[in-house]
Amino acid sequence: MKVRELIEQLQKLDPELQVIKQKDDEGNGFSQIYGLDGDAYSPNPDAYDAEVYASDDVDEMVEEYEEDRDSYKRVVVLY
Repeated sequence: MKVRELIEQLQKLDPELQVIKQKDDEGNGFSQIYGLDGDAYSPNPDAYDAEVYASDDVDEMVEEYEEDRDSYKRVVVLY
């Protein structure tokens, strides 16, 4: 889901509703959302079990392991 799509869906709702995230599409667990991190990066954001890193960690990996910074896509993480 893209931020634009999320905003479109949220705009249809009462802004005072509590936000709860579902663990998976089968309903195997729920938890509150406490915040978000808009400065996270993932090399595989479309994967079910995507790896996600803080910006500083990506900088270190690029420097230490000579990885390509462009291979990490910026993502938003809800927590």
